Amino acid sequence: MAERSYPIPNQEIPGLNYEDHLDDLKEFILLVESLGIKVSGTRIARYQSYYESLVEGSHDEDRIFQGISGKKFNNPQDLELYVLREAHEIMWILKGLKKHLPKDVEKKLIEVVGGRDFAALDQDSSSRNTQFELRIASYFCQAGYSVDMSNRTDIVATHDRTTYFVECKRVTSSGALNKRLKEAKKQLKARLARFTLVPREFGVIAIDVTKVAFKFNGLTLGLTADHTKDVIQDQLKKIDAEVIKSGFALRQKNLLLTWLQIHIPALVLNPNQCITRFSSYFAVNEKLHGRSVEAFKKLQQVLHIGAVRDEREIPPKILNFRKEVILPEGTLLGWDEKVFRDMLESWNLEPQEPEHTVLDIVIDGAKTEFSFFELSLLLPNLSEEDRLKYSNDHNLARAELATRLIYQRSPYENV
Repeated sequence: MAERSYPIPNQEIPGLNYEDHLDDLKEFILLVESLGIKVSGTRIARYQSYYESLVEGSHDEDRIFQGISGKKFNNPQDLELYVLREAHEIMWILKGLKKHLPKDVEKKLIEVVGGRDFAALDQDSSSRNTQFELRIASYFCQAGYSVDMSNRTDIVATHDRTTYFVECKRVTSSGALNKRLKEAKKQLKARLARFTLVPREFGVIAIDVTKVAFKFNGLTLGLTADHTKDVIQDQLKKIDAEVIKSGFALRQKNLLLTWLQIHIPALVLNPNQCITRFSSYFAVNEKLHGRSVEAFKKLQQVLHIGAVRDEREIPPKILNFRKEVILPEGTLLGWDEKVFRDMLESWNLEPQEPEHTVLDIVIDGAKTEFSFFELSLLLPNLSEEDRLKYSNDHNLARAELATRLIYQRSPYENV
């Protein structure tokens, strides 16, 4: 396990409030219905109802989303993360549609509206595949491109006499990834076959690899927002390395890059917040030259449009760190002895299930459990001096590591 330390931040993560989510969902519904598409009774209407319940404080999710009980939805925070994932993708698509309605977008929206409530439960991938196409199209729409979705190519985006043909693929396994990449490359080769002295048409392959990196379209956890970002980027780099190792490469003239993307909700522990990550990794054709280099530079504006902050973001609230953690007399510490002793011997953790309990703390009869995942986040923040001290005094290690885990989980005053 690669060790990285993540300083606990002293402020909340900037974001939008429930009212802003609700406003955007209502606006999306109005736009879709203006195109003659029925929304009542669909998943989009249920997302709206969910955020209405949050705004009102009624928390009526069991009535809104029926038949979703199971391991993916163990508590209201799990559900909030899954709804957030869907809402943020719809809100991102809306940003693009407000700037420009792509040609033939109505057919795409009909498919999107008709999908299952959550990607994690969707057995028919057609709706989410189309939603991914609209997600990528939104980047171009927001950047001022004219977008056509009526072609054999998923997205044809044109601006200032330069056209990008974009093939969008959404894959669910490592085995399918290389096959879909080759399929996209073949499709773009056919579109870019026309010879011109001054090429103005270029190809891009966009691949959603969320389910390759995180099985079952699940969630990810992180100690801080930066930690969640690194967890996802590490997965993207790993997937890219596997693709290169398998022999896939971009050598075709005018084929600019492969755009790997993960869209996943994340639970940040410090400060405790639910967020969504749209994370990208770009594998650029090493053979670019001439007009292709110019086209790639122009494309940068599109690829990084997500860095533009929403003007509605709530300014981050400054948080005060708690000054101490006190274990009262009579506190009981129940460490997993094997994990504890192996850790003190080598300061490496043997792989365990993330949720495996490594420590029980009982204070005044109330038990709190700490997981292997939390312990793995703590270790990189221990100095060599700390490690030597704990290795030489196991009783001290039991107590102080327990207080460090408590502080890591709850480092702020009045939160």
